[in-house]
Amino acid sequence: MMELVRASLMPVGNEPVPRTELPACRTVLKVARSTEDLDGMHPIHDLAAAAGVAASAMTFWLAQERDMDAAKALERMPGEGVQGPVVDLLRTLMTGPKGMGQTAEWLMRLFVRDQEAYLDLIVELGAYTATCIQILDGLGASSVDQSLEDLEDLLRDYYGDSAAS
Repeated sequence: MMELVRASLMPVGNEPVPRTELPACRTVLKVARSTEDLDGMHPIHDLAAAAGVAASAMTFWLAQERDMDAAKALERMPGEGVQGPVVDLLRTLMTGPKGMGQTAEWLMRLFVRDQEAYLDLIVELGAYTATCIQILDGLGASSVDQSLEDLEDLLRDYYGDSAAS
């Protein structure tokens, strides 16, 4: 997951390149092309879940820095340019029952319906997380390096070492 966030933070040059050549897309495609892990789940599903958790954590943190609750932050997202599946996924994580069940079901429905949209969502979650990190840096709340370290610690606590990398 952290590889995706770091790739999303990389500056993109001025020359147009195919989307699949962007660092974040290459990171997601590398995971998508990998083989199944030992528990029978494909690593892309682990990445999708970790990307959702990271985006949710950054949403909470950013909301706190803006002196608002997460529900208000979710409500404001469409007006701030965050739309579609990113908001839908965050809503399942932040407003539903505790645990990942509701989110896992939402993700699996998307995967079955449209695998390209599923991969796009993972890239967009990485970009959203990276943007939140940059905003926190701009607010003076946390440097990019400190936010990356804190996010990695959070993911390691939540998932163990595998999802944090």
